[in-house]
Amino acid sequence: MASWPAMKPWQSLLAALVIVACGRELPSSTPLGGKLDDGLSDGYVPDRRPRSDAGEVAEVSESRVEETNDKDAGPADAGVAKQEVADAGALDAASDAGLAEAKWAGEYVGHDVTIIREAGQPENRMPDPKARTRVEEKGNGRIDIIIVNSATGDPLCTLDASTRGASATIDANQDCFSDEMLDVNVESGSAELKGDRLILELKASFKGVSDSREGTIDYSFDGKRQ
Repeated sequence: MASWPAMKPWQSLLAALVIVACGRELPSSTPLGGKLDDGLSDGYVPDRRPRSDAGEVAEVSESRVEETNDKDAGPADAGVAKQEVADAGALDAASDAGLAEAKWAGEYVGHDVTIIREAGQPENRMPDPKARTRVEEKGNGRIDIIIVNSATGDPLCTLDASTRGASATIDANQDCFSDEMLDVNVESGSAELKGDRLILELKASFKGVSDSREGTIDYSFDGKRQ
């Protein structure tokens, strides 16, 4: 067999460089993230790029959306709240104006009924078609209701009451209708003003001065201001 001619030193160095160069890939064929899939690998391509947790990103995004919505809704909600306060103030002002318009003072003429109930006795009803009641204003929502004897014009009793607009509440535990035979105590009462019309209701109890009699009295008055 013929032998290969001996290689010169520079030829040996050139051959070695060619072999090394053929065994390495070009720099442009290897990306920074890993080896490209040339169809001969198993398909797995590692991704070495930095990334954040998807869940955290979603949470942060939702939080930012909620904050944005809150900021957007804030002025509208504030406007609604201010409007509600303004409406409430207007209603209160209208109510106060209505309360201030009620005028109680005057003399009222109409009819009344006194109903006396006593244990062991039949109910006693005493109507008066010429009943009179007078009202005097004392200021600060206070009035005097004076029940008048229609026969003589003398006061039978004066009742203290507090008003709120066209309604009044009679103070409890006041003396009224008492005489030498009976002690009468007004337990509750109310009055209502409807224009020039006065409606008065009283509930009272009585006890005998010199005997054991006791019972109740219901009194009602309905009259018009003169």
